[in-house]
Amino acid sequence: MTAKRNAHRPGYKPTDIAWIPDDWDNKTIEESIKFSGGSQPPQSLFKYEETDGYIRLIQTRDYRTDKYKTYIPLEKANKTCNESDIMIGRYGPPLFQIFRGIKGAYNVALIKAIPDNKLITQDYCYYYLSRPELRKYLEGLSQRSGGQTGIEMDKLNEYPMPLPPLNEQHKISEILIACDNEIETLNKIIEKKEILYKGITQQLLTGKKRLPGYTDEWNKITFKDFLIPTSYPVPKPNNAYSSLGLRSHGKGTLVREVADPSTVEMDTLYEVKKGQLILNITFAWEGAIAILEQKDEGKLVSHRFPTYQFNSSIVISNFFKYIIKTKKIVFYMGLISPGGAGRNRVLDKHDFLNLSWSLPSVNEQQNIAAVLSTADEEISILKTQLEALKNQKKGLMQKLLTGEVRVKA
Repeated sequence: MTAKRNAHRPGYKPTDIAWIPDDWDNKTIEESIKFSGGSQPPQSLFKYEETDGYIRLIQTRDYRTDKYKTYIPLEKANKTCNESDIMIGRYGPPLFQIFRGIKGAYNVALIKAIPDNKLITQDYCYYYLSRPELRKYLEGLSQRSGGQTGIEMDKLNEYPMPLPPLNEQHKISEILIACDNEIETLNKIIEKKEILYKGITQQLLTGKKRLPGYTDEWNKITFKDFLIPTSYPVPKPNNAYSSLGLRSHGKGTLVREVADPSTVEMDTLYEVKKGQLILNITFAWEGAIAILEQKDEGKLVSHRFPTYQFNSSIVISNFFKYIIKTKKIVFYMGLISPGGAGRNRVLDKHDFLNLSWSLPSVNEQQNIAAVLSTADEEISILKTQLEALKNQKKGLMQKLLTGEVRVKA
């Protein structure tokens, strides 16, 4: 964003990115921060267990998982960082990721940002470099240069960096740290609830845990006893239409708009209905299966997406939607999807209907589904709150880091 220089705001002055307070310095990143690229010794020196005389070698993936811990000899650690240092992912995608929190030696895919502490505090530097607007700017440069995945350091260095007085920087950082703490707290609550939910789901769907008042034995039922193949063929539309697809790993449906029906070879398509079970026969082995919701009603699919109606006197869809997300179902669908080494392995629909599952009475199904649905809704509400907090912080960052909102130091 570029401030309009022909306007006037008392107490503010225009810069290339925004109006900033008169008492702020209009610096560039190069004037405020130095960058130090990483290094690493040959892979032959790597160890994969903590060892005396060795230091952890940090790669970008280590900020996402501890599964691939790597260590190098201490004397070969040319570039090191601590937990509070600001680290930048040099390559993408996604481009220009900002990290903190690990101590060790950092490799060539990372850059350490070293702020001039006479001008800028460590925390303020971290939040300024984390601005979504800065990442978007650098990603735009990468796209214009033919998909280059590295940071254009000269463009980063010349990017404007308005700086408030140090005491105001401290106060701004305190506010944003408090936002991050709140986000982290909510994240941990969600993680704990998801772990608890996963355990309860497993127990309820296998009968290891029973709801109060239920003692009847569960019966093994073949899918063909409660799934009725049901299709609604329609001629391929002449105009644009909505095509339904399935996400793998039980993650539901997706919609693709077909603007030009002439690009579709099939003359007959199939309309889907709410409450049907649907699967993708070429990716069923990967968990491409779902129960259709109201939002899916009326969308069109090809013959590769068979649909089934439930005999609700035996099994209800609200209960079975939890069954189809289990690893066991995905494993079974893999067994009945023969094929080569490629990803396209076609499920045998006859074998699918011959699968069987131990199921409780319809009444118990209804109550189990109600318990799991309540847990689903609770986690969904928490995730909505989390997203709102993140958006609130994003808006606050923009206002605080440009001085649109001032804080008393």
